[in-house]
Amino acid sequence: MKKTIITSLFAIAIATGIQAQTETMAVNNTPVEMNGTQDDINETGVVGISGWTSFNELSSQMYKLKGANYFNTIKMIRAMEPTVMSLEATKPMWMNTEEINEDVADFKKEYMELTTEMNVDNDEFRENLEEISEQYEDLREEAMETFIDYRKTVMDGNEEYKEEIEKDRSKMMNSKDGQEEYKEETKELKKIRDGKSNQ
Repeated sequence: MKKTIITSLFAIAIATGIQAQTETMAVNNTPVEMNGTQDDINETGVVGISGWTSFNELSSQMYKLKGANYFNTIKMIRAMEPTVMSLEATKPMWMNTEEINEDVADFKKEYMELTTEMNVDNDEFRENLEEISEQYEDLREEAMETFIDYRKTVMDGNEEYKEEIEKDRSKMMNSKDGQEEYKEETKELKKIRDGKSNQ
């Protein structure tokens, strides 16, 4: 019984090893290498911008690239084209800064180079993929800075608005107090006008 269990476990281990090995082999038994983006895409920072669905989709696609094999990488890169081409047209107005526009243009340029040079050797492909990853990181960084600036501007504007409301409220209260004082002071004049003065 003990021998049967050990033999079964050994057979399972061999089958698992064969399965794992075949998953890393491509057609014609050539090894499938990772695409080299594992350390190119950061885990922190902006990955989504409200109202900019193309950027959000691009972020999702870039994270799927992380550590993928070459065959999947090529499929994913080709599938990105509609997203990349719509980045400019779909960005929210508050993201329409010179820096964001430059980063979008740079990303598109690197993407076009990558897609036109898909048949280059692995090292050059990896280098082109690294360029697109760097451009994506630049775009994310600029999006974060733009978001922070936008948020600060909105918060400052809200603070100014609140201060003006408070000033107006204070003016209204002062005006109301002034009107009460005026009425009190002019009571005598009203009595004189109506002929009821104490003479």
